[in-house]
Amino acid sequence: MAEVATAHRAARWVGPGLLVAAVAVAYGAPFVGIWVSLLIPFALHRGRRQLWGSAAPRRIGVAVLVWVGLWLPAISYTFTGWYWALTGRDLSTAWLLLPLCGPDSSAGLVVPAIAATAVFAAGLVASILRRQPWLAVAGAWLAPWAHDLAFSATTAQMIC
Repeated sequence: MAEVATAHRAARWVGPGLLVAAVAVAYGAPFVGIWVSLLIPFALHRGRRQLWGSAAPRRIGVAVLVWVGLWLPAISYTFTGWYWALTGRDLSTAWLLLPLCGPDSSAGLVVPAIAATAVFAAGLVASILRRQPWLAVAGAWLAPWAHDLAFSATTAQMIC
């Protein structure tokens, strides 16, 4: 009986683990990542009862906000260039959408992807433990900024 309870608790974390893996691919695989990340809102909405129980939202809005949080800075920068106007440098997640240029080392790809994934995972785990879906949204909206901070710390230049 104890083994069944332990197996059930372990199985509860498979879905979140797959979501975290999808975010890692999204930020670690240029051009392909955004397409893989389109699965995140569907998986999150489908597994919402398992993740948040009775606190799970009925509509897909929270799941969509997670995806928007992951990519809004990059998409808005691609079309407007607002980040360049503010800081004088490119936004780190923008090159993942259309990788015409890339970081000068593999650390410039791996370290920011790990940082962004860790921030998203922290928000997701906190949301599951506290049964507050909005914490997952907060983690998703903070993830691109963690990516940008790690990218600026590890990448000396972009190679085109």
